[in-house]
Amino acid sequence: MADEKNDPTADASSADEVSSVEPNATDEAAESAEAGPGPLSGDGAPDDPQGAERGQQPWTQQSMTIPDGPIEETISFDTYPADRFTHEDLGFGDADVVEMLRNMLLQRRFEERCRQMYQQQKISGFLHLYIGQEAVSTGSVNAIRLGEDAIITAYRDHGMGLAMGMDPGACMAELFGKKDGCSKGKGGSMHFFDKSRKMMGGHAIVGAHLPLATGIAFADTYRAGRLP
Repeated sequence: MADEKNDPTADASSADEVSSVEPNATDEAAESAEAGPGPLSGDGAPDDPQGAERGQQPWTQQSMTIPDGPIEETISFDTYPADRFTHEDLGFGDADVVEMLRNMLLQRRFEERCRQMYQQQKISGFLHLYIGQEAVSTGSVNAIRLGEDAIITAYRDHGMGLAMGMDPGACMAELFGKKDGCSKGKGGSMHFFDKSRKMMGGHAIVGAHLPLATGIAFADTYRAGRLP
């Protein structure tokens, strides 16, 4: 007589007998799902046998139609007609356009070198690069009276400072924590500042510069005698 404990076919035959008699929970759940509608089907009214059996109310019914196929949607955007005006129409000469391009390239090269130095752990603390936004700072600065109008910004301020004519050497020294930096090496990446150009600084806390901007605008209006 064979020892059942050492017989490898004994467990297999027992498992086959059990599975043939009692279906597992997964099979029961699958059959239940195929047999009847889901909990969101039907109108849930009292005369609905399925809804009454589940205690379903009218407000639990499915109120949207789910399409079977892919959804196609067309979206249109109104864009700025960049080709409608030339730089002469906007009051810029050829030399002005070249200078704007030079300034954007300065910002890009400055930021690329900052990233290299940061990756080499020569710049510590935070580093918020301005790569990809050079046209924003350059266009903004060319739309104000540089030296008269103040600019204040958030923590991503490298490009704005360079666009306003800050010394790139002083800006880089600030990132290295040098005393000859634009904020004496105490501010770092998020605190470029130049009083003579009315660059009123980058500010690390999101939104914290807005009340300061309001105060600066009020002070300029007050000093110019333009208050109502």
